[in-house]
Amino acid sequence: MTAICTREQTKVEDILKSLKKKKCQRTGHICRQLDDRWTKKWIIDNSSKGYECAAYVLSQWLTHEVLSESAGTSTALQTSSFNSLRTRNYHADFVSCVGVESKVVNGVFDPWGTPSRLQLKLAKKFLNGRELKIATINRPPFVILSMDGENIVGAEGICIMMLDSLAQRYNFTYKLFLPYDGNWGALTANGSFNGMVGMVQSHWMDFAMATITITQIRETVIDFTHAFYEEPTAILIPPAREQNNFLAFLQPFTWQVWTLILISILVVGPLTGLLVNSVDLPVLYPHPQGRGGRTLARYVWDCAFCLTSQGNNMRQSEPARILSAFWWVYSITIIYTYNGTLIAFLTIPSLTNLINSLDELANQRDVLWTYRSNSAHEMLFANAPAPGTYNKIGKLLAERPDLLVKTDQDGVEAVLGGHIAFIKEKSWLDFAMEADYLATKQCRLSLVNHYFFSAGYGWALQSESPFLRLFNAEFLKMAQSGLLATWKQTYWPKPNECSAGGGGTTSGPKSLKLKNFSGHFFIFGVGQLLALLCFAFEKASQRGSRE
Repeated sequence: MTAICTREQTKVEDILKSLKKKKCQRTGHICRQLDDRWTKKWIIDNSSKGYECAAYVLSQWLTHEVLSESAGTSTALQTSSFNSLRTRNYHADFVSCVGVESKVVNGVFDPWGTPSRLQLKLAKKFLNGRELKIATINRPPFVILSMDGENIVGAEGICIMMLDSLAQRYNFTYKLFLPYDGNWGALTANGSFNGMVGMVQSHWMDFAMATITITQIRETVIDFTHAFYEEPTAILIPPAREQNNFLAFLQPFTWQVWTLILISILVVGPLTGLLVNSVDLPVLYPHPQGRGGRTLARYVWDCAFCLTSQGNNMRQSEPARILSAFWWVYSITIIYTYNGTLIAFLTIPSLTNLINSLDELANQRDVLWTYRSNSAHEMLFANAPAPGTYNKIGKLLAERPDLLVKTDQDGVEAVLGGHIAFIKEKSWLDFAMEADYLATKQCRLSLVNHYFFSAGYGWALQSESPFLRLFNAEFLKMAQSGLLATWKQTYWPKPNECSAGGGGTTSGPKSLKLKNFSGHFFIFGVGQLLALLCFAFEKASQRGSRE
């Protein structure tokens, strides 16, 4: 067997020497391709069949070149021959000859040039019976880890269900590892990556499994699977607060409406006085009351009292009666509209958010913000061009790096501690809100109803990973079969009072509290004070007149 292998190897080497001597001037890059790929990677076993197949395919290549020369030296024929070298898949010929088993020897796999169907077959053989080392991180609801100190003792979640399905189907086992620095993967000063991406890049791990955001800069050192889930980024803030009810009695109408009501009183009052005092017909008014009984100000007050459901006994004329009738219809309409709207304002809370959008957040400094360091969001905002909103978001953290949080839970604590907003993927924030509600039975967190930067999640595999194409195919099957949707229903946070009911405040009527009447009692107090001042003035005037 050794003699046969040596003979076939010598044959291959002779053919390569002939290729280099005759053709490398004109097709140098193809010779380099044949030399590097075929002799160093394709012939990876020690069987005579591998060398025989290599010799056969190389001979086919050489024969093709010789035939092209014998046909003539025209530029057209040379170009045709050259193009055929580029289009014909000699690698596929070699694999068909030697068999797919030769592509996987001692754990080495080279997917270069291998047809898709053969790559899938090779990946299955590669996975069969292996134990894979997988980097992951706690990221509910996709990866939910149970820990015993620093050791992972259990795992569940959507990604774990995906991984278990693959392991059962392709007969492999796995062991989970946390990233050594707790990071997902960011570019460092020396050009390498930290976190899970760095562990895969350095081949410490076979791949990383979590909701790893697919970015262009990460894909320069690793391969991503197809995105199995896409979701937007959201902003976590303290819950919406009820508006101050101190001036609740003014809220039913806008200031424009209040202004028009005041103007109508100032117009109708003097007009009523004019209509009453400008006529005195004995036939129509047999009981004259005399003139000068009321001042112009009194007519204004009488019109104003109508808006408080108070009557009056002013002298009337037919024109004044007609005007008063329509004034009373107007007054009753205003009164009942005001009463109904005031009840709605008091019993149904009006809520205000600290922030309503990312643009609003970026253009103010009353509410600061944070996001996790060494994450896709840090790279997104740090590299955003000016003068956009993303650039403004990143500029604050560049000026205030102390605001950056190292863990997601630190971001939640920052929100609970004051006027801080936490920028994170929506699914994780949904889970954090549910966990906080179940622990405290209070709605201490809420989301801004404005989403942005929708990104895809994938698994990080080594460059030219043998099972990249296989995983992509399986992810597509999981999505089309409805498995991902079923697992999402299992692990996704369920709606609760906080997430579905407006921050813990019911949407229907509520019992009124003392604070709801603070403005009312304020007006009452002002009235009492004015009455006492008027009483004191009259007493002083009376004492002065007696003296």
